[in-house]
Amino acid sequence: ASQSEDIQVQNNHIVDGGAAVLCERCVRVNIANNQISNCRNGGIFVALCLARAAIIGNRLNYVGAEGKNVLASSIACIFQLGECHVESNEVLNTGVSKDEKVNPARTVGIGALFVLEARIESNLVSYSDLLTRERTLEDRALLMQGLIEIAFPLGATALRIGYSAQVSNNKFLG
Repeated sequence: ASQSEDIQVQNNHIVDGGAAVLCERCVRVNIANNQISNCRNGGIFVALCLARAAIIGNRLNYVGAEGKNVLASSIACIFQLGECHVESNEVLNTGVSKDEKVNPARTVGIGALFVLEARIESNLVSYSDLLTRERTLEDRALLMQGLIEIAFPLGATALRIGYSAQVSNNKFLG
């Protein structure tokens, strides 16, 4: 979807493609309960969106085997001017294809980059075979960076305005 409002991508089975779901420059995105597998460039991408982006209850397996940089991700939310809510997703075998071809680039299970606010909870990020990916590739189960933080000095303390994140009850293996 591109430049749309109230996006709903729900209850789909997406197999064998480039990237499974891409929403860019949208307002209020909800991506839920999808089964995504064997997508060579990546899974779910939300970029340059406004308001809340909810990515909930999806199952991703064997995605990002040919993706480059952040595109070798299962779930990525980039430049979100609002809340990035990623919950109860199962992310398996990021950067690996079904026929065990391994992406030589660094991969990311869940990425929330330059988001105004993030809630990442109750997700599983793992591999079927924990020895599939080389440890020297510096893969990340979770990669986060806030959009902005500004500090206003107030005597001996400072008032900080900016990025808040809640990360809880996740399980990261591999």
